[in-house]
Amino acid sequence: GGDQTAKLPSIAAFGRTGESMPMIEGVLARESNGSSPGTYYDYMTFDEAQVQTFANDASAIASGVSFNAIVKSGGNTFHGTYWASGVDTRFQSKNVTPALAQQGVTNGNPVTRRTDFSGDLGGRIIRDRLWFYVAARRQENGNQVLGVVQDDGSPAEAINQLTFLTAKAKLLLTKNHSLVLFRQY
Repeated sequence: GGDQTAKLPSIAAFGRTGESMPMIEGVLARESNGSSPGTYYDYMTFDEAQVQTFANDASAIASGVSFNAIVKSGGNTFHGTYWASGVDTRFQSKNVTPALAQQGVTNGNPVTRRTDFSGDLGGRIIRDRLWFYVAARRQENGNQVLGVVQDDGSPAEAINQLTFLTAKAKLLLTKNHSLVLFRQY
């Protein structure tokens, strides 16, 4: 995982970076140096995932962590979900001790807001032959910045926003072959 909000997580096994193999829909999705995923993932769209830290089979191109996720698909019935969550300053404590207060510390860098909205829809275009899946997600995270103030003297806030858009279509060509079109922004 990452050590900050809205930061790509690093992938390492046994202290080695640069040997990961993150895949989405069977397509390699990492940076050229291999130490980080090449993009943020919308985990809400995953239907299934396989993670291996070692003992990968011969299909693995690297000796490190192997990760493959399959995104949800449409089906013959329409389905969808909606998710919303949020946190603000009322749900956190202040850990400034009396000793810190004597040194002039009045506050940490509290979360000022954290919201996450997600929705998806899947279904058929042609029964038993062509299906679709679409999803959208918006995350917003804000933290007060220590030692930084705005022009009016109020505490400054650092805001990170992530937007995800996912689309997938699956066409059954024959009983044993299908064509999958996939895009995640």
